[in-house]
Formats: sequence, C-alpha cells, structure tokens
Amino acid sequence: MDHSPGFLRISEDARSRITEISATELLTWIGDRSRGRSGSGVTFHLLDVREDHEWQAGHIPGARHLARGILERDIERTLPDPQAEIILYCGGGYRSALAADSLQRMGYRRVRSLAGGFRGWQEAGHAVEIEPDHVRTLPLLPRHIVVAVDLSESGRFAVLSALDLAEAVKAKVTLVHAIEPTPTPASLEAYALEGMPTDWAERINDARLRSAHHQVQAMVSMYGRPGLSMSGQVIFGLLPETLNSLLRSMQGDLLIVGTHGRRGLAHFFLGSVAERLVRTAPCPVLVVRPPSDGSSDASSGR
Repeated sequence: MDHSPGFLRISEDARSRITEISATELLTWIGDRSRGRSGSGVTFHLLDVREDHEWQAGHIPGARHLARGILERDIERTLPDPQAEIILYCGGGYRSALAADSLQRMGYRRVRSLAGGFRGWQEAGHAVEIEPDHVRTLPLLPRHIVVAVDLSESGRFAVLSALDLAEAVKAKVTLVHAIEPTPTPASLEAYALEGMPTDWAERINDARLRSAHHQVQAMVSMYGRPGLSMSGQVIFGLLPETLNSLLRSMQGDLLIVGTHGRRGLAHFFLGSVAERLVRTAPCPVLVVRPPSDGSSDASSGR
C-alpha cells in the first residue's frame, strides 16, 4: 500500500522511540504461552488496532480488537495496568507504531509494535483466525519440515529450532543426512590401487551409510517429543541436487539447515554450494546459527 510522505515521516519518527517485535518472535511468544512456559513474553496482550472491516476479514489468533480510533480512549479501561506487556499490530506496522508511541506517552512502559504488521504475519505463513474458534491455515504454513543434519554437536540447534516450530504449527519433521560419494584422492596414482578390492569405494560408502543411519535414528530417538511426527533418513549422492530431489519427492515445504560443523551438509555454508542450494531448493530455506555464547537461542535467515 502506498502511503503519503507525511504519514510515513511521522510513522518513522514514532518507530525511533518504540520497540518492535518480529512475526517469528511473536510466534515464539504465543507458543510459549500456550505451553505454559515461564519467562518473558508468556503473559502479554495482543491488540489489533485496525479498522472493524480489517479485523473481520482475518486476524492473528488470540488477539483482541481495539481500533486505532478508540485506542487511547478505551485502553485504560481495557488494560488498566501500565506495566502490562502489550503487543500492537495493524496492517503493515505503521499505525501500530504510532499507537505504541501514543501509549508510551500515556504511561504504558512495556509496549511493542509488530514489525510488518498483519501482512508480514501472513507472508510468514502463520495461522489466521477468520471467525471465533476457527483458524484457517495459510498455504505458506509448513506442514513438512526437513532438517539437514551434519551429525555434529552444533547441528542440534537446527534440530531444536525445527522441533519448536513444528510443535507450534503442527508440522511433521524429517531429519536428513547426506553422504556424498567417496572420491579417489587426486594424489593417488593408478598403480597404487593394484591389489586393492575393485569395490573398495563401494565398501567405504556402505560403511559410511550404515554408520550415518544409526546416528540419525539415534537423533530421532533422542529428540522425539510426544505427539510430534518425526523420522530420519540418509541419502547418497551429489549435493545439492540429491537433497533437492528428496525435498520434491517427500513434498517438504521448509528446509532448515545449520551453519556450523565441517561434515556432510555443513560444507554448504563454506562455498558456492550454499548459494546453489538457496537458489535452487524447491522450498524456503531457513538457516540456523548457534549463538557464540553457547546458549540455546538461535538466529536465522533466508
């Protein structure tokens, strides 16, 4: 939507004084609240400040409607506690920024505005409530999350991120590890292979596949959660073509990969293969990077 220069100017000015929250962060907060977890963001009030017709056309599940035109008039009756955790959203994040700035001037100290607004929430593929007690799942909402694992310790952050997301959106998860064919070392002369079994490369690859299969199944057992559909698979072939083919065959609609480690899929992020994967993958790619401090939080990008 095109906005007037004056409106954009005052909206940007308001944004400089407020705190914003992303759609991904909001989804995490909603998930934590639904699971009764303790900590910041569990107790909060989600307010839709759009017009009535916008609200009726669809809104974020669990939100309450308090239109921008009556927000300041009714907020103290609706939420009398000035320390209440409040998240506001509008269509694109502009009106909610102005509203958050206004509430701060009224004395509310824990107000956030949803960056990107309702449109950003929809584009991220999150659920939308159309009528009371009825949630419509958008086409972009992942139903089958594929996690590329390199069997290293750092890979667990990608797995944990995938499981948290899968629980929130009720998706199934498949852990996939890739084995590329063992190449003949460039420095190995042909005569050095004399006396070796002709199937030496096949034997090595078979052993690698068996070991990887056991490790992937162990990860499935280790990370499995009640009520969550989770499986593991090992593929053999060149990357990223083999992985892309698997994604198409199993109809994976989100690929999650980790950035650290030095085996298997981890080398994607050391060179041009990473760029080819993101460019050619048949579904969105979410990259999860373990925090440098070793905590369990993760950052991601496309």
